[in-house]
Amino acid sequence: MLDRPSHRHGYAFAIGGMFLFSLKPILVKLAYVHAVDNVTLMTLRMGMSLPIYLAIGAWLLWQRRVDISATRSALAAILGTGLLGYYGASYLDLTGLQYVSAQLERLILFAYPSLAVMIGYGLFGTPITRPVVIALVMTYCGIAVLFVHDVQLGGATQYLGGGLIFASALLFAFYLVLSKPYIAKVGSQVFTCVAMCASSAAIVVHFLAVRDVADLQQPTPVYVIALIMAFFSTVLPSFFIAEAIHRIGVNATSIIGASGAVTTSLLAVGILGEPFTLNHVAALVLVTSGIVWLGRHRK
Repeated sequence: MLDRPSHRHGYAFAIGGMFLFSLKPILVKLAYVHAVDNVTLMTLRMGMSLPIYLAIGAWLLWQRRVDISATRSALAAILGTGLLGYYGASYLDLTGLQYVSAQLERLILFAYPSLAVMIGYGLFGTPITRPVVIALVMTYCGIAVLFVHDVQLGGATQYLGGGLIFASALLFAFYLVLSKPYIAKVGSQVFTCVAMCASSAAIVVHFLAVRDVADLQQPTPVYVIALIMAFFSTVLPSFFIAEAIHRIGVNATSIIGASGAVTTSLLAVGILGEPFTLNHVAALVLVTSGIVWLGRHRK
């Protein structure tokens, strides 16, 4: 059993990681004001992150904190898991944000704890209990309330954006479920470095396949936003979340993520000027209550 300091540190890492991740949709929306496309923004973000991951990985090797044998045996799985969580999910998320509000994006993404439950049932036979069903109903009712509201205001593009972000949530749920055994095997820092380097490389290849290098020339504000995203909404939270999963598990880490929806809503209203109506209040209460209910009643 984990000792209390380890638990406390795990919760602190989870809260910090989810708070930093909740900044991402705000930063993405600010970047889109300057007409940068999603692939270019992803490339700038991960291109600025990659040297940091490489430096940390080199330091871990220098300090002999890498189990070479364990890492080699799990390498393919870690690479694949990283591509799911930080290439596939990130690409779908940034693409979806072109069509929906930051608040709707965050609410849909926070379906991932319930999705993780269903993935656990499908892969490992973990039973879906009555409390879990109640949590699922609350979560998806909350998403539906805000989704219907935004469709009435934004039109049919909300379906496309919402679908892309739900697919992102699904991939991130797979990432959380699949990453835990490999984090336990090689350590959270090594896992994060390998997974994120793989994702960064995939994004660069994607960019070179569909864009021209000249597209990397962007206004100065885009570079500033990408740099902030790289450090505060990529590097730091990726290590924080991996360490939280290691210390307190996938379920607790996912549940704490409910606080991120509140943070994003406050920032979206204050910075982006997005509306905050009774629909937003109802949706936020339903989604966060569903996730908290899931945490309180899940054994």
